[in-house]
Formats: sequence, C-alpha cells, structure tokens
Amino acid sequence: MSKLLPLALIFILTACSLQSRKDQAQIREFFKLNETDKALALLDKSEFKTDEKNKLLYLLTKGKILFAKGEYNNAAKIFVEASELMDKLYTKSVKEALLTSIASNNNETFYGAPYERSLLFYYQAISFLKIYQNGYIHTLSESNKVVRVELSTQERRRYLFRARASAVAWDTFYKELQRSSREKTKFDHDLFAKIMGAKIHEMVGERQDQQIALQLYQDAYDILEKSTPVFFSFNTQAMEFLTGDDEKERPITKSEQYEKTKNFLVYKILSLAKKRQRWKYNKLKKKLRPSEQVLARLDKKINTTIVIDTGLVSPLKGENLSFNLKSAIENVENPAAAAFIAGIGVPVLTYFAMGPLGLGAVKTRGEKKIYYRHSLGEAMTAEAGIEFEIPVIAKPEPLSPKELVVYAKDGEKEQVVKTIDLSVVGPISDTAFNMNRERVKASVAERGTRIAVKHVLAIISAYKTYQSMKEKHGEAFARPAAFAQYLVLAKAIRETERADTRQWGILPSEVLMAEAQIKPGTYNLRLADKKNPKSKRELGEITVHADKEAFFTYSAP
Repeated sequence: MSKLLPLALIFILTACSLQSRKDQAQIREFFKLNETDKALALLDKSEFKTDEKNKLLYLLTKGKILFAKGEYNNAAKIFVEASELMDKLYTKSVKEALLTSIASNNNETFYGAPYERSLLFYYQAISFLKIYQNGYIHTLSESNKVVRVELSTQERRRYLFRARASAVAWDTFYKELQRSSREKTKFDHDLFAKIMGAKIHEMVGERQDQQIALQLYQDAYDILEKSTPVFFSFNTQAMEFLTGDDEKERPITKSEQYEKTKNFLVYKILSLAKKRQRWKYNKLKKKLRPSEQVLARLDKKINTTIVIDTGLVSPLKGENLSFNLKSAIENVENPAAAAFIAGIGVPVLTYFAMGPLGLGAVKTRGEKKIYYRHSLGEAMTAEAGIEFEIPVIAKPEPLSPKELVVYAKDGEKEQVVKTIDLSVVGPISDTAFNMNRERVKASVAERGTRIAVKHVLAIISAYKTYQSMKEKHGEAFARPAAFAQYLVLAKAIRETERADTRQWGILPSEVLMAEAQIKPGTYNLRLADKKNPKSKRELGEITVHADKEAFFTYSAP
C-alpha cells in the first residue's frame, strides 16, 4: 500500500499539469480572438492563480491582458508586482535548483525564459509611457466606482521618467545576463530592447537622452547584422542556416522585412546624429550607405509613432525525443549508479528490455529523433531505447509584410490620407525559438541520461521480478508480471518527467513600428497585408494633436 501512495500522488500532480496545459492553450485562444474578458476570467479560475509556484506566470499573463484592454494603470501595477517577485525569485533560484535537480521541471517555480523576463520590462515601460501620453488614469473611488483622474504636468512627467527607468532596467537585465550566464549564448543582447529603449529615451527629449538613444540605435543596427542569419523574419533560409554543416556555406537570403528594419535603423541613426552629433553624421553616412528614400526622410518632422503587437509567439510544446540506453549508460558519471548498472551487465539488461519488456529500439546514438518499434532482426542489432519529452518552441512562421492605412471617414465614404510601411522591431518568436534551441542543445544529453538511468533502475526491478516469478511459476507468468511492473514504473517516470511547457503564451510573434508625419486631426487606422490585400484589420481611431508627439499602441494577435 505504501508503494501505491507515491504513485497516486504522481498521477494527481500529472492531472494538474495536463489541466494547466489545457488552460494555457484556451487562454491563448481567447486572446487570439480578442476575447480578453474570457481570457481573464479563465486565468483567474486556473491554478496559475492559486498555485504559488506559478505566480509569476499569472502576473505576466494578467498584466498583458490588461495592457491589451487599454487598462494601462492596472497593467503597470501588475507588472511592477511581477518585477518585484522576479527579483525575489532570483535570490533563491540557486537553492531551488539544488532541491529540484532530480525532480520534473514542472515542480519548479516558474522563473520564465530570458525572453519572457526581458519583455516584462517592455510592457512595464510602455504602460507608464501610455499613462504619460493619455494624461489620466482610471482608479476606484471610495464608492468602488471606476473614475477618471486627470494628471498634472508634473505627474505626467513622473510617469515618463518611470518609463525611462524601466528601459534602463531592461538594458541592465541583459548586462546581468551576460555576467551571470553559466553557458555560452549568442543571445545576451536583444534587438528589441535596444530599439524600444532608444525610442523611450528619444521621447524624454533631453539632450543626454537623445545621445543615449543614438548609441542604442547603433547597437541595434549591429545586433540586426549579427542575428539576421538565424532569424526567420530576416533570413528566408534561416532553418537551412541553423542546420547546415559547413558554417562558411550556410545560406543567407535577406528578406524584405530585413531591408525595412535596416532602413528604419539607418534613418533613426542619421536623423539623431544630424540633430545631436553633427561631427559624427558624415562618418555614419559613409558607413551606413543610406538609400535615397532614407535620405529624403531625414529633414521631415515626425509627430506620430505607432507600435503594433502582431500574431502570437510560437508555442512551447512537449516533443518526444528518443534516447538509447547504451549511449546513456556510457555517459553516467555517478560512480554508484555506474557500478550498479555494471553489476547487472549491459548486454543482459538490453536483451531483457527488448525481449520480455518489448522496449522500442533506436538505431542511432545520442539524442537523434529516430524511433523504431523493434522486429526480430532489429532486436539482434539495435539498442534498447526510451522516449522522453523536451520543451520545444515551434519553428517561427514569419508574418507577411504589413502596412498601415490611415484614412478619414466622411459619412459612408473613406479618404485614404497616408499609407505607412511597418518595420519589424521585435522578432519575438525568432528570439524565443533560438533561445529555446540553445537551451535544449545544452541540456538534452544530461536530461536524457538522467531519465534513462531511471528506466534502467525500473528495468532492473522488473528483471528481478521476472527471475523470481520464473523460478516459482514459469516463463508464462514471469513475463506478464515483469511487464506489468515495468509498465507502472515507466508510466510514473514519463508523467513526472513531462516537459515543462509553461509559457507566457500571449506574447506577440512580432512587434511592428512605424513613424510618420500626420496632419493634426482624427483618423482611423487599418492594418493591411501587403501580399494579401483582402486581409485587413481595423485597429481603431487616432487623434493627432499639433502640440505633442503622438504614441499609439495596438494589439493584433
């Protein structure tokens, strides 16, 4: 009975994990359909709210939903709470890593992947910036009614400076990542963080801030050039580049999106240099070789910035990976475990696993994703293998180029005022995919070995049962008894080792930006697909004032 209790607990925990996956997928679907109230209601009923280890994910998801609803004051409060929690979690992360090193990742506190933690600073900064732009907040009165509170000029500036502080914290986050990362990574700088940080400093408007903005835009340009080969938004052959054997011959075909983003950054660098560092302008112009179109924009005054979250980040899912036992056993470093395995004998263990237990076989060593059910011939030549889940982010599907249509309504008639190209400034799915790929590559062998050792111990236990039953009752009873025992143990291993697929899944796939000069007035905005004119999405109404720069944000999942 005592042995059944741990198994029962395992299956209860597994049921909770599977329900969390379903809830996460449904919240994502509601958000995609712009049904934010339903997404929020489900989030508040889910274990993401009630389970302390999921608190950070709960706050991130709630904050993003409130942001999409335009409740910037409430969103800002949630993001501040999430930021404070993240700081607390990372003071105890080493201790928890030790406690959970032999447990499933699902039993850990959710810390978020680096790209998720990074984007907390973005949404916190933009929430403050939107409050500054709007000039008011919504709050609850003493009678528990929502009231609008107008902000003074001083109060508005305070929110602008809080946005700048968040942008600085965002940049500091990546500097800390560079210092603290225990593994070599190519993604300890971020294109999006540099561009949006630059934009926020630029909007503050002080001389020093504009000089900082200029440097950040230059940093962004360098990051774009370095990351283009592995980003699907910018290289149409990114997968071929990532999987190619010969580094010198890996293909790079730069996309239309790349050209737009590059031209946007060249424009930002030259326009700020011309304004704040004229001595540097000619040198930068020679280096960046701007197009005639970029040069023509330099003297135009920009009064409107529009930022759009498009699509949804590529989902994090559990994917089965095969690992052969012999390869795993050869990598076992624990002396006691290695001696225990050697005492039984690898050939005997392998034969038993593939014979009486009917384990599958893999024909390759290591972490190759080829899995076979064995036949009589394979049983003589192949190695026994097991399957386990790894968390994999799906290959990004770059969105087709978009443009903004600015139009005025006159009764039933529409008058197009301006069409504006959009640049990809935040390739979120690309960043998530590449960071996850690095993580899997660095950890899959260790994880596979650890799980394989568990299976070896389960096989040994079943082997002992097989021998005992064979002596007492013969082969006919021994096989099913051993198989049943291994089946229960293998199921427990599989359930406790499910991949941790918790994700801030309502992040955008890409963030687009446009800057333009628009005459003061009230207009409507439409998001149009350049390759599919029939694909259009109404974003809403904007009002451009003569006395201030306009900054608009939209969510178009």
